[in-house]
Amino acid sequence: MRQSFRIRTYLLLLVLVSAVPFAAFSAILVTRTASVQTRSFGRDVTAVARALSLAMDSRVTLYRTALEALGRSPALARGDMAAFHAEMQAAALLLDGPMSLSRADGRQVLNTGRPAGAPLPRRTQVEHVAGVAATGQAAVSELTRAALDGQFVTTLDVPVPGPDGTTWVLAIALRPQAIEALLRSQRLPPDWVGAVVDRGDLILARTLDNDAKLGTRASKDWTVPSHVQPEGWVMSTTLEGLVTYAGYVRSDVTGWAVGLGVPEGVVLAPLRRVLLPLAGIGALLTLLAAGAALIVARRIARPVSALARQDAAPEELDLIEAQQVASALRAADAERRAAADALRASEAELRAARELSPQAPWTADAEGRLLSVSQRIGMATGTPETTRLGDGWLGVLHPGDRAGTAAAWTSAVRTGLAYDATFRVKGQPASPGGEPFWRWMRARAAPLLGADGRPARWYGTTEDVDDRVRAQEALQVSEARLRLLTEDLEARVAAEVQAREAAQAALHQSQRLEALGKLATGVAHDFNNVLQAVSGSLSLILRSPADVARVQRVAAMARDAVTRGAAITGRMLSLARRADLHAGPVDAATLLNGLQVVLQHTLGGGVQVQVDVPPGLPPLLADRGQLETVLINLATNARDAMPRGGTLHLSARAEGGRVLIEAADTGDGMAPDVLPRAREPFFTTKPPGVGTGLGLALAHGFAEQSGGLLRIGSTPGLGTVVTLVLPAAQPGAALDAAGEDGLARAS
Repeated sequence: MRQSFRIRTYLLLLVLVSAVPFAAFSAILVTRTASVQTRSFGRDVTAVARALSLAMDSRVTLYRTALEALGRSPALARGDMAAFHAEMQAAALLLDGPMSLSRADGRQVLNTGRPAGAPLPRRTQVEHVAGVAATGQAAVSELTRAALDGQFVTTLDVPVPGPDGTTWVLAIALRPQAIEALLRSQRLPPDWVGAVVDRGDLILARTLDNDAKLGTRASKDWTVPSHVQPEGWVMSTTLEGLVTYAGYVRSDVTGWAVGLGVPEGVVLAPLRRVLLPLAGIGALLTLLAAGAALIVARRIARPVSALARQDAAPEELDLIEAQQVASALRAADAERRAAADALRASEAELRAARELSPQAPWTADAEGRLLSVSQRIGMATGTPETTRLGDGWLGVLHPGDRAGTAAAWTSAVRTGLAYDATFRVKGQPASPGGEPFWRWMRARAAPLLGADGRPARWYGTTEDVDDRVRAQEALQVSEARLRLLTEDLEARVAAEVQAREAAQAALHQSQRLEALGKLATGVAHDFNNVLQAVSGSLSLILRSPADVARVQRVAAMARDAVTRGAAITGRMLSLARRADLHAGPVDAATLLNGLQVVLQHTLGGGVQVQVDVPPGLPPLLADRGQLETVLINLATNARDAMPRGGTLHLSARAEGGRVLIEAADTGDGMAPDVLPRAREPFFTTKPPGVGTGLGLALAHGFAEQSGGLLRIGSTPGLGTVVTLVLPAAQPGAALDAAGEDGLARAS
């Protein structure tokens, strides 16, 4: 039952409610003041943390610059480890930190803590060292134990070129003591707590209890947010349990985070000095208002209490509102009697309509016991009404449905939720003397709630759904059969796809073997020609050693043969992208004009070579000799594509900081299915023995190794355009001095 209160209680509540806006305003004011003050503290603390982080970044950047300069030492380049060890010791003394030189697998070569040549242990954090060597980027390690003395240390590792041609790692140890000194140099207030942690949130330095907390994990309250937002402030609890407002900054140079915490008491002390007097004034005003409310309540309570008596005298109702309530009560009593008569008539109409409904209605009490059941249920089940009331209706249900239906009904009665259940009941035989059968029924019910909000009575209906349920069962059987057929079809399709993929893999393998055979045949043929030329030359020299002129002429022939062999090796190395490139500024106009003279004689009279270079074209940046070789190969391909003669147009132009060199022919062109494979090594459309399919592959490798790219466009019957996109040289760079002699040697 709902609890009642006296008028004086409501008036006191009115006073309290009236005081709520004042209290709310005071709370908002205090909250806003606290928020402004804490944000101000947060910004100030974060600014100090940012300054400390920048100081550490500056120190690490200085170290990295020094290590990079040391890594370019001539002593290291020529492999003079003793001399380089002396340079490392001098740098370590200057930078106040031990240094080491390691290979990519973590094996130390030199360490300033040991003499040069002394045996050294493998570096800790080998994965970190290998990562620096692999990426070519300097990095700061996480806190670890030093391999030599076992002390806590973090290292700055810089990749340097080793004397063996691989990438080595030059490192300087950043001792926690130095980081602690840098932290204390900021002269933080004595009640502040400062800490520096590495990328893994291990403590590198701390203003409070540093020796005990070194190497332990810092508070997650501020370290975890620093990985999401590199700068900010949060409420944090220190490792000692002190609640602080912590500002933090995580550096993108070292991955370290600097955290500075100000105790909560320091931040909120000014706010408390303002809050206490304000709270006292509010409490005093509330007490005065409550006393006034009690006095007024006594004057109102007398006439209201008189309303409880039906024979109250008019002079007792000295409040106009009380007189109005008495009149309304009399009118309500008359309306109640009329409503009771109307309810009885409505219930009679409802009973008649229920019996005429096509569904079988029923009712139950609050505990779920049936009170009334339509006669149609009795006619369908052949059971008397007395056996269907109460809990007897469960006896006509199928044994397999009885427990589940009873549980659903019990749950609905307990929770007051709507009831909906489908079950089977034993039906009457279709003809006298026939066998009874089970029919599907669906029962639904909803509660009528009482004044307390709980079910007071249940009203429900039961309908025959046998035809519908049996149709659904037939549909499910059909769907199951269809699903089996679908799964079988999917398995057969998957097997066919797997067989086709296996056949394609076998075809690709055979194509690779065929290409390798073509390459081996071409290389063997070229080298056989070289060896025959050298062998023949040597035989001629042996026959006439005294004929100096003849010996010199034959030796020159042998030298030319060796040069051709070297050119074959150069093309093979270029294909594998292992040949060294010596890039320099190249004037495209000089290059193409010189190349025109050479090609006009070597390509034959049927091919016209045209050159088009605009004035003022900036020089490009590439290996001039390799570029000449690539252009000659492209010209040879163009000649082979024009068996009936044609025009080879060589041009150059500038575009977006790059220089584009185009070789366009008027030959047969390439079909759309051939063009995507043109860059593949060993792929050629020429007859067997004519080419190895390396020309465009070499050009593609040269362009990428030079920092550019290769474009190919072709239209069958109209010709092919091959474009080399190369970087432009820096303004003022000295041009490559090679001229037509270089072109002649390249050809």
